Amino acid sequence: MIPRRVTAPTDQIVSLSDMKAHLRVMHDDEDLLISSLIDAATAHMDGWRGVLGRCIMSQQWAVDCPGAGCWRMPFPDVLSVAASAGTATLTHDSLGSIVSLSEAATVTMTVQMPLDALPAVQAVVKLLVAHWFEQREAVTAAATMVTTTVPDPTGYGRVLRTQDREVIGIVEEVDATASQKA
Repeated sequence: MIPRRVTAPTDQIVSLSDMKAHLRVMHDDEDLLISSLIDAATAHMDGWRGVLGRCIMSQQWAVDCPGAGCWRMPFPDVLSVAASAGTATLTHDSLGSIVSLSEAATVTMTVQMPLDALPAVQAVVKLLVAHWFEQREAVTAAATMVTTTVPDPTGYGRVLRTQDREVIGIVEEVDATASQKA
């Protein structure tokens, strides 16, 4: 039983202005980057494939139940359910949410983690985004480069290296000196 998201959350876990305050960023130059990092941290944690295995903000998901009976829902914090056919009754136990169906149906559920857990999740999102934001240069610097030697390098740029083979630059052929082309 693989759930499908029907309605995504409308609210962000952490707003851009809160995240910028946490990062001590006062300008707008990094807004797109910070917003994308908030989205990445949220996707990493939220929903069926998220590391939390639960929905942080209110959203709707659907699952197909092929017959009548009791079905354990894929999220622990189901607030309400609706069935495409027959009747559906929602109950909870120590392991999470269970839906009892009178017949086969698609169950659409509204899911959200308890609001008292939200501050902890917001703190984790802020920590993740701050780490990724502060380490973005280190990740870029650690990028891997694959090079090759060709019999006739005409038209190709050149990778500049030290005597120890450390990459120190790249130059296009049109800008290369005679020694760089050799």
